[in-house]
Amino acid sequence: MMNAHCRPIDDWIISDIDLNPFDAIDPRITDKARRLHRTRRWVFFPKGYWTERDGSFVIFDGRYHPLARKRPDGSVQILPMLDLDRAPRIKFKKEQFLYGGLDHPCDTEETQQRLIRVVQRLGLEEEIHHRYDVLHNVLAARRRNFRRLLGRR
Repeated sequence: MMNAHCRPIDDWIISDIDLNPFDAIDPRITDKARRLHRTRRWVFFPKGYWTERDGSFVIFDGRYHPLARKRPDGSVQILPMLDLDRAPRIKFKKEQFLYGGLDHPCDTEETQQRLIRVVQRLGLEEEIHHRYDVLHNVLAARRRNFRRLLGRR
């Protein structure tokens, strides 16, 4: 069934599209656009921390999922990810970020090195690998489901 308000899909949608549009765009926007695909690489690395009422620091990742809790006595508790798709509800006293929009790890090697040192210092390597594996498996299952649904036509 065709919608009377929409033109039928034909070559006009794609005929005027330049295959390399980045060449004609402002270089500042071009650089940002080329880096967008890399931001997912840092999503499970520490983005910041908040302070709990007892003085513990909870380190969270780019999706605001808690990664670890560092207690006032210096002990570190690695916190498992509960739900990949939903950020947890958090009650905290004070929030601090390890980087901002201008020094994102995709943009500066200094920020990358700082995050890697934080991960090593807290012993988060295995948890971060695990989170990427979970994300890969979830996305693979979604792709399979999507292909299955498209095949039903």
